[in-house]
Amino acid sequence: MVEVSGEPILVRMLDQLRMVGVEQCILVVGHKAEVIRDSIGSRHGDMAIDYVENREWQQTNNIVSLSMTVERLTQDFFLLEGDLIFSDDVLVQLQGVDRTAVSPLQSHMDGTVVTLNRDSSVRKFFLKTTPGRPDDISQLFKTVNIYSFSSKTFHSAVAPRLNGLIESGERKIFYEQAIADAVDEESIVLTTVSLMEDQWCEIDTAEDLERAQDFFST
Repeated sequence: MVEVSGEPILVRMLDQLRMVGVEQCILVVGHKAEVIRDSIGSRHGDMAIDYVENREWQQTNNIVSLSMTVERLTQDFFLLEGDLIFSDDVLVQLQGVDRTAVSPLQSHMDGTVVTLNRDSSVRKFFLKTTPGRPDDISQLFKTVNIYSFSSKTFHSAVAPRLNGLIESGERKIFYEQAIADAVDEESIVLTTVSLMEDQWCEIDTAEDLERAQDFFST
């Protein structure tokens, strides 16, 4: 609900989903869930809004939040994280199936990175916890945390690994680990869409918010 140029980033994201024809959105809520429900309601224009509440959000990570939606993901879908702001053309580029957005790594970026094959598909994910993560990641690509999945591929390749990790006690990790495992085991091929730095921003800090205000001032 943080505002950039006078508009909450979630409202902007919902508008962008509508622009590319999305008819249903599932919002996973936890912290201050009632604020989201009261602000967004059950519809956003002609798009239906459904809610899944992770009541254990303080003790878990987004691997649990995503796993709670699995049974509802019966059609091809976008997977987005709620702290992102991006330009209107990004979802247009991501339309299709089994795609992920990446961006050339910049000094202010942190977190998961990927290496690419010659055909621009993902070769390997390197989370911060991945064994053998290179010391020098300056030439790698940052994950943007925007995906488009076919329901079939997600349920065959990603969902079982989500469940397996959770059943093994891994409830405080990122869902990216399940995707990384699927890529490692060649169960999924993710085509990348490369975004420039000024096309997106992940808002984790006050500095990120200032950068977003500069990029998306209009």
